[in-house]
Formats: sequence, C-alpha cells, structure tokens
Amino acid sequence: MFKLMYDVMKLAKKNHSSVCLQSSNSLYPRKSTCTACLNRVHFKRKNNGNVRDYDCENMIYYYCGRYSLKHTGELFTLLEQISSRLPDNPRILSVGCGPCTDL
Repeated sequence: MFKLMYDVMKLAKKNHSSVCLQSSNSLYPRKSTCTACLNRVHFKRKNNGNVRDYDCENMIYYYCGRYSLKHTGELFTLLEQISSRLPDNPRILSVGCGPCTDL
C-alpha cells in the first residue's frame, strides 16, 4: 500500500501547477490558490452559500498531494483497531469522497 500511495502522491506533485489554471487564459496568470478553492468546495456557510465542485484538475492534484497520506494513515489506524475481526488477507482500499483522490 505504501508504494501505491507514494506513486499517487508523486504523480499529484508532478502534475500540480503553481499557476492557477482558471487564470491561465488571462494576461497575468496568478499563483495557484488551490487552498482558497478547496475552502469554497468544503465550507458552504463560510462562503455565503457559494460552493464549487472539484472542477479543476490542478485543485485535485493539490488535494491529493496534501491529504492522501493523512487518509491512508487514518485507514491504517482503523484497520489496526479492528484487525482481530478481519480475514487474514483483507483487500480494502478507501476511495474517500469527491474525486476519489486516494483511490
């Protein structure tokens, strides 16, 4: 599982651009504000009901690179806690939500 997550995070880091893709057609492309865009995806009330979707590849790469290790760690901790109830060779993979960044 470690190798899989390492490869996913490596791919995400390689493909994430520091330039915002939404402004790529403008004369002055701004630095990526993926954190701000993710806040608009996840926190509807903080943004006066204005939400957006995972509609930007750059934001998905950012999210994957930043949070996949955390999600994998949470899954591993859970599996350790219930290991006595699992078969010898479980085949489990969290697909999370949104764009399934940890698939």
